[in-house]
Amino acid sequence: MAATLAKLCPSCREAHVFFMPIGNAAEPTKRYEYTCPKQRARVTFAPAKGDAWKRVDSKTPGCIVIREIIARS
Repeated sequence: MAATLAKLCPSCREAHVFFMPIGNAAEPTKRYEYTCPKQRARVTFAPAKGDAWKRVDSKTPGCIVIREIIARS
């Protein structure tokens, strides 16, 4: 199931609602990124154990999709 989280963006210093399409929370051991809609900058998303993810059925308008960073070998 998908999930959302409201968190402060280090790029523009505003709160965004982030959308995790797969899983009910971002895993603290993995690395993620998103594109800030205000600054158009690629930002690393740092999940924390205490983040309060909210389960949702689908992406709501205005949410920012976070993507897992896959290391290339």
